[in-house]
Amino acid sequence: MTWASAQILALPIPPRGKRQAGALNLASNILLHPQLESLHEQAREMAGQGTMATYPDIQSSLSHFCELAELAPEEVICAAGSDELVKLIYLGLCPKGGFIQQFPSYGQWYAPLASAPITKWAFDEQKHLFDIAELLGLLKHRSECAVLLSNPNSPIGSSLTQNELDIILDIAHERNHIVVMDAAYEAFSNDKLQAHPAHSAHLLTIRTFSKAFGAPGLRFGYLHGDRDLISLLRKYNTAASISAHSWALTHALLSKRAEFAPIWSDICQARARLTNELLQRNIFALDSGGNFVSAFVGKQGQCEQLVDWLCSKNFLTRSAKGMFGISGYWRCTIPPLHYFDDFLAALDEMPASLIQKVA
Repeated sequence: MTWASAQILALPIPPRGKRQAGALNLASNILLHPQLESLHEQAREMAGQGTMATYPDIQSSLSHFCELAELAPEEVICAAGSDELVKLIYLGLCPKGGFIQQFPSYGQWYAPLASAPITKWAFDEQKHLFDIAELLGLLKHRSECAVLLSNPNSPIGSSLTQNELDIILDIAHERNHIVVMDAAYEAFSNDKLQAHPAHSAHLLTIRTFSKAFGAPGLRFGYLHGDRDLISLLRKYNTAASISAHSWALTHALLSKRAEFAPIWSDICQARARLTNELLQRNIFALDSGGNFVSAFVGKQGQCEQLVDWLCSKNFLTRSAKGMFGISGYWRCTIPPLHYFDDFLAALDEMPASLIQKVA
């Protein structure tokens, strides 16, 4: 007998960047900071050792989690990572107007699960930006859509302004859209966006511990939003795959959130410095709200050559082509300060032919 997998399992596997022993990984947007190890060790001590031998009692301890996160329990869904929450949106919602998905973004990997047709809001590779007017046009001429945005965006780094979010939610209120915002990098953004209370029923926000707390190994995230929407999506038990160890560590990390704030501030300052250093070297760095910087370096193979050059200098960076399908764009995690000068020296030594100047 020949068996075949269900179509729902036919999801592509995101290609990962290069790995090289002894090299500094600046390809994965993992938080890098000298104070991080100490904070993680303190969180492990707070979580204790007994979590390996039990199941998490999430229902009874959700109130404590929400108290630490400063959220109402009726407005939160927890899951094993933001991936599971993006899946939940695609599987749990069936919008009459279909989905609008920002491309590129990490959520695109789960688009095959969508229960309704998808329209792309694509990055404009000629202008090197997401055209907000295009998105507003899509929203104005449709009704009852679910709109999936990454803000700040990965892999590009661009962010919505508060005014742009207000306009989007105004239209969402008029046309009965739901806006789902993956806010994995919001801790590093200079602009902390908020929905007007009158429009909060149209916004769902996904948050994760992978970026802000430097803990991708936890595989933990949560969805926050209107309690009626949350109640609808709670029919799917996303919390079942959360481990007791992860659950305990999330509480410990949240309780130390104030101690992470200086790290986030340091990253913002280092990002501004790296952006300026790249521009001085004729590398067309884009504005970023994440713990990384993206740049357009050319569509004639320059991006891949730059990645290979830096790899030869023991710095792993990446092209956005393999994982996200846009060519010519290079991305680099903000290096720790004690590696900054070495990284800049590697850039200074690279052949001029690796960079295409942009007017």
